[in-house]
Amino acid sequence: MAAKVDSNYVRLTIAYNEVVNRKAVGQLPRDLQGSAIPDQVLAHERELQEKRAASSGEKGVRETGADVFDQTERFLTRLRHGILSGYEEPEDPRIAAYGPLGVARNQHENQQRLTELAPKIKTALASGEIALVADLQPGKLTAHAKAHADLNTGKVAATTTRQVEGTELVASRHKTAQMLQRIKNFVKSFYGPGELTAFGFDVPAPPSRPRLRDVPADTAASETKPR
Repeated sequence: MAAKVDSNYVRLTIAYNEVVNRKAVGQLPRDLQGSAIPDQVLAHERELQEKRAASSGEKGVRETGADVFDQTERFLTRLRHGILSGYEEPEDPRIAAYGPLGVARNQHENQQRLTELAPKIKTALASGEIALVADLQPGKLTAHAKAHADLNTGKVAATTTRQVEGTELVASRHKTAQMLQRIKNFVKSFYGPGELTAFGFDVPAPPSRPRLRDVPADTAASETKPR
């Protein structure tokens, strides 16, 4: 289990199954009877899965972003060489019209620089001042600059989603921990401290949870062994 707080829903499942085994669900505090505990276990698990999916999706965005950002830098480097090679003198005043050439300090500035260069080289190409290979033509550069900008926007959206899901998971973890503590208190008062181990307390939590007893909606991979 990745985190101790996320082993709690596994422990809660084990404790609940033992309560069911002993036909003691009706002896629990009223708000823990019925489907209250299974509902919380499944909710916690669902929030954790959604969080993991969001993290995985964000990782994909980061990897895709790195490729786009690297391509932007390559375009800027090649454009600089291509533009400068079109003028006999490095001090030619026409070069200044392009603005800063080459790679900037960060990827946001790189995107802006590429966006601004695309229309400028279009004019220079039309006048015959410079000549560039096919993949450095203005249309291709403009499309790439837009993809770069769109990716930045997508990263902001992914971060916002992750923050919302993270808040929900924190709340679910807190509720699971509270339920688990109340079940532990119930076991100590109803059966005595000597029975805590039978309910899964004070022992290492397994890596995955067993299936909730008498809960058809549960699709946990592992089954609870019959007693």
